[in-house]
Amino acid sequence: TRRGCWNNSRIYVTMGNVNYPVSISSLPSYELREFLEGFNSYYIYVNVPIGTVKPSASRESLDMNTKTTNAVMDAFNKVKSEIQSEFAKKIESSKSMWEAFQTYHNLYNTLGFKGLKASYQGNPIAQVAISPRTGTLKAYNKSTFGTRNCWKRESNIVPRQNTIIFYHDNSIAQNSVYNRVIQYLDSINDELRNQLYILSFGNSAMMDSWLDDNRFDGANKVNLADVTYVNPKKRVVNKVVKSTAYRYTGQGCRNYAKWQNITIDLNGEGFYLPVKRNLCEDITFTSLDNLISEMRRISPHVDIIGVRYDEVENLGSGWVNYLDYCQQTGIDYITKNDLQDSVNKYFAYSGANSNWYEIKRKHIDFGVIDIDTFLSNYTLTPYSVSILLRIQSYISKPIITLTDSKYIDEFNFIKDKYDLIPAFDMSVHSLLTNEMLIKYVNMVN
Repeated sequence: TRRGCWNNSRIYVTMGNVNYPVSISSLPSYELREFLEGFNSYYIYVNVPIGTVKPSASRESLDMNTKTTNAVMDAFNKVKSEIQSEFAKKIESSKSMWEAFQTYHNLYNTLGFKGLKASYQGNPIAQVAISPRTGTLKAYNKSTFGTRNCWKRESNIVPRQNTIIFYHDNSIAQNSVYNRVIQYLDSINDELRNQLYILSFGNSAMMDSWLDDNRFDGANKVNLADVTYVNPKKRVVNKVVKSTAYRYTGQGCRNYAKWQNITIDLNGEGFYLPVKRNLCEDITFTSLDNLISEMRRISPHVDIIGVRYDEVENLGSGWVNYLDYCQQTGIDYITKNDLQDSVNKYFAYSGANSNWYEIKRKHIDFGVIDIDTFLSNYTLTPYSVSILLRIQSYISKPIITLTDSKYIDEFNFIKDKYDLIPAFDMSVHSLLTNEMLIKYVNMVN
């Protein structure tokens, strides 16, 4: 029975036409309490035979002795089992993985359950939203409270019936993406609304990886490269076309004070960021300032030009999105400075227990090839790689990529073989640490 007020949630045991309230907190099973608390929009009544439970002296509640508690637990566990069974059948009967997630989402929003488990063709279904494992995700936000409608960064896709996922790699021009979306929606008599997503990939391999993700099987996916696209404004190539724009200064407290009005040639060249109402579309001012500071460490400073969002599509090929420039500069920096080996080590050792580095600093010669080789390869994240990691986080585009897993394999082997080393006390007061470590390594070998 659906209840009217959220703070009135109760469960009842009905015996002899009398409803006895039961406090969920009085039940000893955590899993059962979690399950019952999840149904926060409903009253739950369970009928039991006369004599199953013992009423209190006031006859208004139950005397929760051992027998009554066990009887109540049995009754509600049966309810849980029945609901679990129907829930699992509903999920398993879906026609696709995407439909299974939709069903889970709908049931979760309707019932508000907790602790129920389900799977589809052996794959667990336990989320109301799906997070893509790769790519940059944006969702269209159509506000109903007077704020502007816009595309916003998002981390999850909500599986609803009217969800459309537009996706693309770097084979199409970035300044055509939003117009391609609009032109596709026009072709199907739809419009910009909530439940529209754009998933951008830096290359075709990343896009193919996402397409192989079976969690999105059955979703409405639209490849923007396949959308018939007509440039809304044809420009005259090689002709100087002037337009007002803004040079980023980063000065001042107000948004408009951070820009200096200038005139640019749309057919010229430079580095730009799309702006609307003095705000960057793809990055906050704080992140942009931090990004500029980090970029100065690996390349000369360049002017950043703010171009009105509706003018970006008219820019010539000489204009490069500043975030794309940062990504390519970072990739070139790795090649120029031969950092790929350090990058591969970062993927292997960045999450390693600090004891491994403390052991390396002791310069212990174990005389065992595998651990001596590992300690010679082991390194903390170099400063140059840390810079690239920070740049990567600000632009949300991949720079650091793994090309060889040999260090990962090496570390996993050592970690599994000498699994007790992280437990050693490496403090200066442990005088026998070196001797104990050597004995442990010899014992393992």
